[in-house]
Amino acid sequence: MKEKITLAAQIYDITLPLINGQVRAEGIDLNILTDFKNINDAFLRMLGSAEFDASEMALGSYLVARDQGDDRFEAIPIFLNRHFPHENFYVKKGSALNSPRDLAGKSLCMPSFQNTRSVWARGIIEDHYGIPRSQIKWFVQNPDRVKVTLAPGIEVEPLPEGTKALDALEAGTIDAMVLLPILSKILSTRQIRPLFENHKEEEMTYYQKTKIFPGMHTVVIKKEILERSPWVANSLMKAYQESKEACYSLRSRLAEFGGSSMVWMFEGLREQSELFQQDPYQFGVGPNKNMLEVLAGYLLKEGMISKIPDISSLFSKSTTSIYG
Repeated sequence: MKEKITLAAQIYDITLPLINGQVRAEGIDLNILTDFKNINDAFLRMLGSAEFDASEMALGSYLVARDQGDDRFEAIPIFLNRHFPHENFYVKKGSALNSPRDLAGKSLCMPSFQNTRSVWARGIIEDHYGIPRSQIKWFVQNPDRVKVTLAPGIEVEPLPEGTKALDALEAGTIDAMVLLPILSKILSTRQIRPLFENHKEEEMTYYQKTKIFPGMHTVVIKKEILERSPWVANSLMKAYQESKEACYSLRSRLAEFGGSSMVWMFEGLREQSELFQQDPYQFGVGPNKNMLEVLAGYLLKEGMISKIPDISSLFSKSTTSIYG
């Protein structure tokens, strides 16, 4: 008998073969919901009322929820949204700030404090640019998804209700902000600029030093489903793996034969391969253990979790036994 699973997800090139039905999850009648204005809406609905059978989930939110005793979900070790946060730093045009090293004594606004991208950004500022969190005045645009208690010495203020970080930056209320990459057409009309003149170079240097490609999202499944049908975790994990491989296969063919609309796609893939050596979106606990422990360490340092968890315990045992 098939399990009917409703999955809330964001669309990526590596998941599109699964979303469009080219790849199927064995034994699962999968209904994938992607019509979200923002994937954060799905996170909130899953964390609040467990509205879906399975859902993409912010890694930080998942680690915090599990630390707080919320065991309604179990994750499978896939990390769909990975991103170096260096590209997300912005300052006002004309600002003397040109590196996170210049942020000491300054103010910086983030989407929310517990936002996974924000956690990575703060950790990198301290670990790789030498500016302790306590030396920056933190602001947030939105409240956190999961309520947290912060460590002593970390103070966070909300922007005035209804105020956007981009507007506050232009007005000089804050000195810098971390947001998703802003479209060039918006940058050309606003008085803001990226903090890094060459963020790609900074990101490559960071990866060469740490071998960490920061993970932002995982996928969680209701525990009651896994207790009833533990095979669901493996089936879904396998489907995501096959979807990723189908994407890579098509991408390689497009690059090789000039069938892509990306002008420098082949060059970009070659450069990516030289840096990462292998699949940058590897699944499984083993290849991602260091990345997960570093993220957990940042959350612990900021008081958002009480201890570093046993990383393997966060993910379905059936998947860790197969995928490592």
